[in-house]
Amino acid sequence: MRYAQMLEKAGCQLLTVHGRTKEQKGPLSCAASWECIKAVRKAVAIPVFANGNIQSLQDVERCIQDTGVQGVMSAEGNLHNPALFEGQSPAVWELAEEYLDIVQEQPCPLSYPLQAVAPHTAGASAAVRGAGQGEDPGGHCRREPGAEDVVSAGDIQAGGSKARPGPREGSKEKAGGRSKRALEEECGTKVLSKNEQKKQLRNPHKTFDPSLKPKYAKCDQCGNLKGNRCVFSLCRGCCKRRASKEIADCPGHGLLFKTKLEKSGLERDPA
Repeated sequence: MRYAQMLEKAGCQLLTVHGRTKEQKGPLSCAASWECIKAVRKAVAIPVFANGNIQSLQDVERCIQDTGVQGVMSAEGNLHNPALFEGQSPAVWELAEEYLDIVQEQPCPLSYPLQAVAPHTAGASAAVRGAGQGEDPGGHCRREPGAEDVVSAGDIQAGGSKARPGPREGSKEKAGGRSKRALEEECGTKVLSKNEQKKQLRNPHKTFDPSLKPKYAKCDQCGNLKGNRCVFSLCRGCCKRRASKEIADCPGHGLLFKTKLEKSGLERDPA
């Protein structure tokens, strides 16, 4: 309660309360406490939104009545049923077809429809990936005639998706899913990760092709990478041992045994 009041004093104008502690996630996830949300609502004067235990429009109405909040948000429930706030529960293939229509009207990079549809249903995600076979040179995904056949009542079973799979179930789905490498082979182009996309935005000339990366020569003695400016063509470890033994310098590795000896005015002990 005090933390919510501190946020209000700091200038917060809208507060959303999850109803769970930070430890109550993943395998430890449990029902959200609406009593705690209600207590926060009474402690502040700013609008409060509740989150947790929302699986239907009836839950939305009951949550507002029980907690007195000004609004309700849903994460997992909305992933399971994107039409939750309309009070409807359409079949998953109907939502997939609707999303494919949007993809056709508003072209976007292939990764966007995959990320958007995958949480709702694996079948819809497969349909969009199938449409990706017709990807244009600009990297945009369009709807292909075969996509409608994939997104059908026979291919996508109702109730096949869940809001949040458990750790074991999620690992099985991940193992059976399409890998990034398989997607690259299917589309014929490299699919950049989010970090690579950010780097390319900062530097449009940057390339991620392994064949274009510089080749490094190996040390003549141990096989490690040698220094590009080493006078002995060795790695630093081998160079240090040789330069020390021969009382020689290697500016490339910053080893100056000969120079230091001359400055000290000492002669090398023959023994």
